[in-house]
Amino acid sequence: MRRADQICAALLLVLAIFLGLEARRLSYWSGPGVPGPGFLPFWLAVGLAVGAIGILVGGYRTALDSVLWFPSREGLIRVSVLACLTGVLAIAIQPLGMLLAVGLYLLVFLAIYTPGRWLAILGTAGGTPILLYVVFERWLKVPLPHGFLGF
Repeated sequence: MRRADQICAALLLVLAIFLGLEARRLSYWSGPGVPGPGFLPFWLAVGLAVGAIGILVGGYRTALDSVLWFPSREGLIRVSVLACLTGVLAIAIQPLGMLLAVGLYLLVFLAIYTPGRWLAILGTAGGTPILLYVVFERWLKVPLPHGFLGF
């Protein structure tokens, strides 16, 4: 498993470098304070490279026998719940709007997976839609889907 992780991480790193170089060919800024078409692809390539390096480093630190090949029953249930919640989020965006749907999704998701940490849960579930609003609606001027409440 460790060898497969290393090979995949190396391929991801090569892909990240290629995407980063291609993104640099696009303009980074469209105007003063307005990101251009190369802004997001460049930072996605940087994130992909960081993740690939993390996988490479983790592959060297992990013992070969400590990796599980198949998830446990509990792991399958957790992934299934996550997939169902994400499906409900996709369906709820149209009637509720992006901001409310994302806030409720995070509230339910974090309440299930981080029980008892209500300050962090409420801060994340309330702060993320605010951050989305500021970045997309105000800064980038990209309208998000609005729901029946108007936001």
